[in-house]
Amino acid sequence: MNKTDAQINQIISSLEPDVRKIAHKLYISGGTEEDLVQEGLIGLCDSISSFDQTKGDFNSESFKAFALMCARREMLDAIRRAGSKKHQVLSSAVSLEKVEKIQLTKSPEDVILDKEDENNKISTIDFTKTEKQIIEMLLIGLSADEIAVKLGKTKKAIDDTYYRIRKKIKGE
Repeated sequence: MNKTDAQINQIISSLEPDVRKIAHKLYISGGTEEDLVQEGLIGLCDSISSFDQTKGDFNSESFKAFALMCARREMLDAIRRAGSKKHQVLSSAVSLEKVEKIQLTKSPEDVILDKEDENNKISTIDFTKTEKQIIEMLLIGLSADEIAVKLGKTKKAIDDTYYRIRKKIKGE
């Protein structure tokens, strides 16, 4: 038997306080309790469409238990998704509008000239022999551990030298 919108709304509003109690006990990274409630309400809607009415009607305790289980699972899935960092790139991405504004502020020629200025600045820095060796090895893709082995130094010494190189480039 299909439910009318009014019946569905009545079922959801009667179970919403229980969903809020469940959400209050949980935590979602980068979200709020209200986000969890919304996820729980989605679970409630799913439970209404998938409930086997041979087990009871929508006013029964078996439906309430099933619906709240679906709501809780939906909230836990949301917590898992938020903690997985799978969509982190999307949430920290730069919008196309910003990219277009950035592109409008500098012409390609200006970008190339800026790069050349940076390269000229770097070429005037007085690096030590060790710093030059480390720069060359970094440019070919060696890790700090590999550089340390090649130069017979500790990884800490390589990291410290790399820090000095960066300070010189930044002009500090």
